Amino acid sequence: MEMLHLDLLQGPCAALGPGYRYLFAIVDDYTRMAWSIGLKEKDIREAWEKWYKMVKFQYKDVIKDFSILRLRADNGSEFIVQDMQTQ
Repeated sequence: MEMLHLDLLQGPCAALGPGYRYLFAIVDDYTRMAWSIGLKEKDIREAWEKWYKMVKFQYKDVIKDFSILRLRADNGSEFIVQDMQTQ
């Protein structure tokens, strides 16, 4: 994956169930594949780790050297996570 677009949307996400206040959206720039993850709190660290492991496992046979070259976000404080920058 060359570039991913990330965003965190705030508001009640009724479609995801009660208690979800945030929607973490991830879009692959090349394939336009999109993932959305419901969050109860603003911390995206755990959701990012689970998503990364899931996608790496799903594409292990297709992509031998799985790496993300660039992340694009709106520079919100929720995206300033050292763990995300080192994976």
